[in-house]
Amino acid sequence: MKAGGGLILQPLGWLKTEIAIRIASALVVAGVAGACLYFGKPYFHVLVALFALVMIGEWSSVACGSDPPKSAVALAMAVVIAVSILSGLGLLWWAAAAACAGAAILALLGLIRAAPDLSWIALGLLYVCAPVVAMIGLLDRAPQGAWAVFWVVAVVAATDLGAFFVGRRVGGPRLAPRFSPAKTWSGLFGGIAASTLVGMAIGAYYSDQPVLFWAVGGALLAVISQAGDLAESAFKRRFKVKDASALIPGHGGVLDRVDGLVAAVVAVALYVWANEGLVVP
Repeated sequence: MKAGGGLILQPLGWLKTEIAIRIASALVVAGVAGACLYFGKPYFHVLVALFALVMIGEWSSVACGSDPPKSAVALAMAVVIAVSILSGLGLLWWAAAAACAGAAILALLGLIRAAPDLSWIALGLLYVCAPVVAMIGLLDRAPQGAWAVFWVVAVVAATDLGAFFVGRRVGGPRLAPRFSPAKTWSGLFGGIAASTLVGMAIGAYYSDQPVLFWAVGGALLAVISQAGDLAESAFKRRFKVKDASALIPGHGGVLDRVDGLVAAVVAVALYVWANEGLVVP
């Protein structure tokens, strides 16, 4: 009986330790990001740029192995810095153009040299720069920009938490076993429920829009963020890598932590741009 109890408690103890590490790491990241968002620019701009630089480094390491082409990575990082600066100056169109130009140069070099690694870095550059422009654009150009960024981040965080705890608790059929064996349909619905409640609560507090608007928005953003999560998982599966890095204990790399946020913030920025004129010439 004692041995059997030990066998049961061992995995439970491991699970508690894993969850504790994940929570502690998430709180540190959330605290830093929240402080930068509270104080606004340039602090939040710098944080976004730093995250983006780490992300393009992680992307290159996943796509190219432990020794990615240094000149290509340096060019990609230079473009990320340029895109961050241009976005911070309010030149969002120029920032988007710089990202596309940098990606085009890398892709062209990949074709000329028959080096698919460069093409993957080019794709990663677009993947990283899109949320940079969207996040800084939302903060600086959207009505109540800081609140808009906070709402997106809170909804995505709620999605992740709801999916994690409901998926672990309920289990059931896998959502996309080919790309992410750990994700379940129950986790997806748990994430949608959590994001709907959080999106509705925060939206109703800060805005005069109908509660239903924020509920639907939170639910849609949950689906979009989970799709972004699966896309990043598919990318890692393509190169047989579990985590982009081990930078954040319990979470992997920055790419692993913000994969859902990447898709969500771009979607919200496009919505605001189409409805309220996010991009100001």
